[in-house]
Amino acid sequence: SLGATAQSASYTPSSALVSVNYYYCVVTTNCGTQTSSVSGAFMVNSPTTPITSQATTAQAICLGSTFTPMSVSVQGTNVTYQWYSNTTASTVGGTSLGATAQSASYTPSSAAVAVTYYYCVVTTDCGTQTSGVSGAFMVNALPIASISGSTSICSGQTTPIFFNGTPNSIVSYSFNNEATQTITLNSSGMANITSSALSNNGTYTLFSITTNTNPSCSQMQSGTVNVVVFSYPSSPKVSSDVIYCNGESILDMTASSNSNGAFIWYSDANLTDSIGFGSSYTPLPESATYYVTELSTFPFCESLPSEISIQFKNCEIELPTAFTPDGDKFNDTWVLEKLDEIYPKNKVRVYNRWGNLVYESVEGNYNKSPWDGKFNAEDLPVASYYFIIEFNDDKHSSKNGIVTIIRM
Repeated sequence: SLGATAQSASYTPSSALVSVNYYYCVVTTNCGTQTSSVSGAFMVNSPTTPITSQATTAQAICLGSTFTPMSVSVQGTNVTYQWYSNTTASTVGGTSLGATAQSASYTPSSAAVAVTYYYCVVTTDCGTQTSGVSGAFMVNALPIASISGSTSICSGQTTPIFFNGTPNSIVSYSFNNEATQTITLNSSGMANITSSALSNNGTYTLFSITTNTNPSCSQMQSGTVNVVVFSYPSSPKVSSDVIYCNGESILDMTASSNSNGAFIWYSDANLTDSIGFGSSYTPLPESATYYVTELSTFPFCESLPSEISIQFKNCEIELPTAFTPDGDKFNDTWVLEKLDEIYPKNKVRVYNRWGNLVYESVEGNYNKSPWDGKFNAEDLPVASYYFIIEFNDDKHSSKNGIVTIIRM
């Protein structure tokens, strides 16, 4: 019973407390008592709109992915909503998101890399209330990567391949479309590999990159390094080995090829001491073996070496002016020491005073069958004889003179 204040034909319910109440009236007359039907709900709402719950927990996604929608639950009538964004975790100074954000739920945009906070201003017949600020809604950038490296090498060489991109991310790649391989970039966003020794052209292909973050973001990538393998040039064609006599003028050694590479001269078989460049080189006046290679134009592949032997020796042949072929086994032949060794194509001829040939050696074999003072197995008389020695080496002219047979 509402007491003495509610004893008339009308009654105005109290709105002093937030509540929902129903009313009825008991009427008494001379004819008896009757109770009215129960009223509808008389609801007294809070002067501020009660937001009963909100789903605005922090989220992190990759650029272009979709956030789980945020939402607020409100008790009241004639409710309107307006969502706001902010760059800080505050409900002050936010930016209205306009007509697209005027419902109980809102899905934040992931179109740009950012960290954003959200809140909702709710209005009902009873007033306006602002939700708590959301957690951080983070849009992470998609990782990127590139591939680079040397594109020209010599057969059998290796080459470095370089990867650059988002630090600490995992790059996927392949060689010649074989099994996919991965490599992790360091904190500076760099990594590299070294190819195997290649004898044929090959292609390194970049496929994708994936971050090591939570959430993990991936993105397909494109990029190739085409490695072209060049063969080595052939060993150069070189001038012949030469034996010089001491004091003789020295000619340049020469090298040539059918290509247009450069020539490098070395003093050692290990090719560590380069001594000259170009198609010719003048040797030093001492016996040695020289080595020359051809270096192709880029990527500078060096051939195997060709060798040239240069020797120097004492070429002076002692020419005795007489000998005694008397059968005592001493000085019985005209001795021309080392003639065959120094001049392997030599030819010796001896003539008598009338110009008749009395001796002729086999080319390069004088020391095996020297002149013994005989002609047709008969002793020649004591006399002076004229000789001609041909060296046949294209460098030394013939020598001639007189040799005398003496018999005691």
